[in-house]
Amino acid sequence: MLFRSPSYEPARRNLERLLLWTADLKRAWAQGEPARAKPEPGVLEILRRMEVEQQALRAAGRSAPPPGSASRKSLVERQRRLAESTPALRGKLESEGKSGGADPKLGSREFLEIAAQIEGLASQAARELESGADGAAATQTKTLERIRSLSRRWMNFESLVRRAVSLQESLLAPSRPAAGPSGVEWMDRVEEQREVGLQAEAIGDKA
Repeated sequence: MLFRSPSYEPARRNLERLLLWTADLKRAWAQGEPARAKPEPGVLEILRRMEVEQQALRAAGRSAPPPGSASRKSLVERQRRLAESTPALRGKLESEGKSGGADPKLGSREFLEIAAQIEGLASQAARELESGADGAAATQTKTLERIRSLSRRWMNFESLVRRAVSLQESLLAPSRPAAGPSGVEWMDRVEEQREVGLQAEAIGDKA
C-alpha cells in the first residue's frame, strides 16, 4: 500500500527502469552467447577445412563441365575462395606462434612460406579451371600436398598419431569400394597411403 502512495512514485519508476534494463541486458547476453560458445578456429581446424574443400574441388574438377558454364563458374569461385582464405591462416600462424608440436626444424618464417605457396597454387588452380587448362587437377593436387605438409609440421605428436591411425583405418575399411590397379580411385588411395607414410616419418621426428 505504501508503494502505491504518490510519494513512492519516483521509487516505482526507478524500479521499472531497473527491471527493463535487466531484461535488456539478459537479452543482450543471450544473443552474444552463441558467439562466445563458438571460438575462432585455430590453425589445424583451418587446415583441415581447407584439405577437405580442396579434395572436393579436385574431385569435382575431374568431371567439370566446359568453361563458361554455370557449374564451372561455381567451381572456379570455390577454388578462388579457398585461395582467399589463406590470409586468415597466416594470421593464425602468427598469432598462435610455434606450438609445442610444431616441427623444431622450421621457424615461423618457414610456416608462412608454406602458407604463401598454398595461396599461390590455389589461385593458379582457379585460373586454370576458369580457362579450361589441362593442368588444373595437377595444380589442385599440389595445393592439397602443401596443405597436408603444413598440417604435419604443425601438429603435435599425439594429434599426428591419431590422424595417421584414422587415415590408415579408413584405407582398410571394408565399406570402402575396392579399387583396381588403375583409375582415379586407385590413385587417390595410393596418395592417401603415401600420406600415412609421411605422417609416420613426422611422428618419428616428434617422438
